Amino acid sequence: MMDLIEGFVRNLSEGNLQETVIVGTLLFVPLFRLIYKLVLEIKERKNNDLKGALEIEGLSEDVRFVIHESLNRTYFYRATGITSDHYIRSKIRQFLETTKGDITLFGIKRVSEYIQIEDEKLVIKYGRFEVFNYYWNMVFSAVLAVFCVVAIVLVVAAWGMDKEGTLLLAIEAPVMLLLAIHSVWKASNFYIASKIIKPAFERFENEAVKPAKVG
Repeated sequence: MMDLIEGFVRNLSEGNLQETVIVGTLLFVPLFRLIYKLVLEIKERKNNDLKGALEIEGLSEDVRFVIHESLNRTYFYRATGITSDHYIRSKIRQFLETTKGDITLFGIKRVSEYIQIEDEKLVIKYGRFEVFNYYWNMVFSAVLAVFCVVAIVLVVAAWGMDKEGTLLLAIEAPVMLLLAIHSVWKASNFYIASKIIKPAFERFENEAVKPAKVG
């Protein structure tokens, strides 16, 4: 990776734009993985410190409660993507138990940005911006897919004629494809939230209040 870094710096200082973009693209993936790994290690070290603190004799119950709550919140966030307190965790657990496997933790994690508690009920909240963003992602992904196909055709047709140009297109094509996939993923998350999870939450909450009405 050091060779890539040196090549990136050298091309950048010499003003070689195409070479800089190419080397920078190749450098991004391993650099991102390294940073992501370091962040995970720091978080895991913090959790291990908290677990170790629970073994300290004489630790007050108040402190133990805070540590347990911190660990529960951390691991619940990893599983669902939701930053929560005990009440929300309990509601999510009860909801999942009623779905009989139709909705999983993975599904909850995909729509976590839309999940809220309102009047002590699980709800899916979104506004005009989220609706606009859904259609934008769909259109944007389609445009990117078209450009990706065009780039691949140009690479195949012009390979060997303009080496630098075709190499740059060869790198841009998968980048555009990844962006298109990401846009489709974001749009599908909104669709799942609005068309699947939202009515499921409503059914769950309606069933929860039925015994109170009977009584």
